[in-house]
Parts: sequence; C-alpha cells; structure tokens
Amino acid sequence: MSLHSTALRNGWTTPSPFLLTDQVGNGQSPIDRQFFEYGDLLRAWVDVFGHDAMKVRLFGPHTLIDGDIVADFFQTLLIDDVGLIPLEGRENVGLTLIGARLLLFLNKMLLTVPEEIARTKRNAVVDALALIASDSRGMRPSRAEARSFFESFKASNEYVRKEWFPHQKELFDVNWERLPEVADPTELAPGDAIQVILSLLGVA
Repeated sequence: MSLHSTALRNGWTTPSPFLLTDQVGNGQSPIDRQFFEYGDLLRAWVDVFGHDAMKVRLFGPHTLIDGDIVADFFQTLLIDDVGLIPLEGRENVGLTLIGARLLLFLNKMLLTVPEEIARTKRNAVVDALALIASDSRGMRPSRAEARSFFESFKASNEYVRKEWFPHQKELFDVNWERLPEVADPTELAPGDAIQVILSLLGVA
C-alpha cells in the first residue's frame, strides 16, 4: 500500500495496489512482480558477494533499531553518524484514504495534459496533502485480495526465512484483521474535496 501511495504521487491511475501494470496505458512503468521477489533479489546479491557478506534486515517499526530505517542502517554497519543533520519530522508521509482517492481522480483528469504541466499541478496537490496526513492508511484492499497476493510469494519468502531468519516461524508476521473484508471505495465522494479544504484550513 505504501508503494501504491508513492505510485499515485507519480501519476498512477490504477486503483488497486495489487495490479502490477497500469491499465490505462499512459506510458507509465509497470510495477514488476520481481520487486516483491525477495528470494530472487537476495540470491542475486549472494551470487556476487557471497552469503557471509549479507546483512539481511526486516523492514518494520518493531524490527528496525529504534524503529527507524536510517538509525538501523548506521548501527548495523557500525557507521558513525556524528555531524549529520537530523531530519525534522517524518519524510515520505503516507496518504490518507481521501488523499489517495483525490490523487487517483486528479491523475485520470491529467492524462491529456502535457506531462510537465501535469507534474507541477500534481506536486502542488501532493504537498498540500502532506500537511494533513494524520492517518496514512491509504486505500486498503480487501483482506482476501491482500492475502492472495501475499501468498503468491510464499516460496520466495520461505527461502529468505530459512537462510537468514531460521528462528522465526514465519518471515512476516501479518495481522490480516487490520484490513477490511471489503476494499475501501476508490471513487471520489462528493464531500472528499471539501474535507481536504477544511483540513488545510484547520477547521476539520
């Protein structure tokens, strides 16, 4: 879902995060399935650098050092971060459900607009949405759809677990209850734009 939010910020027009190609066909690069094949990715690195050179980490607030990917990177590799300017607040904040629907609608409207102009208009909306991203759940797929997509990588994930995380029963601890039985609606509701405006004005 995080990847889908990023894709929407870049003009994606596909409502589901699990459709690996943009069905509108407006020249965007598809999200290739290999992006999620962690086993193949690690095998390629092992072939070049060797198994013992790998430091494989799981991405997540409960698995990263201090729950932060930058801190985890520096501490895992024993790099001194003295002198670096710390970031203020979070970068790359996720989209709200309304924000995701608004961007999806806008991206479809901008398909006939020259790319440079479309990018400028889209970026202005993205910057505004970042100011009100109090909930970053984005557009959630149905529980069944997400689980089916996840399980299609079962063999790849099991390889990674056996090689680098043998003490774990599963590579990823997924709480499917966090997802709805029915996917979030993707169409822009009449009051969505008004809600965004009120949020920006600080009265919602």
